[in-house]
Amino acid sequence: MTAQSGKRGQVMTVLDMRGSNPLSRSKRFTRGRSINYKIYSNMQKLIKELQNLYSWNQFYQSRTMRKEMKTCQLQINGKKSEINEFKMAQKKRRGGKK
Repeated sequence: MTAQSGKRGQVMTVLDMRGSNPLSRSKRFTRGRSINYKIYSNMQKLIKELQNLYSWNQFYQSRTMRKEMKTCQLQINGKKSEINEFKMAQKKRRGGKK
């Protein structure tokens, strides 16, 4: 896309930047070079697994499948403790800060 300016007939190029934001959050985190990205992606993975377990637990509850509910609840408790251990390790690395 080009536009003509009124002075001396110069042609000025205008770039079409629709949909491209170099500072957007998604662009920064897709590189995966920093340790923060690894921590972020590990935490997101754990949370996604926990959400999946909760949805399976709801499914089992709606069909009154008691044995499967019990095993799923045990897996949920294990995943929660895993997330808490991960958070505590991160706090310890940062020196007890939030």
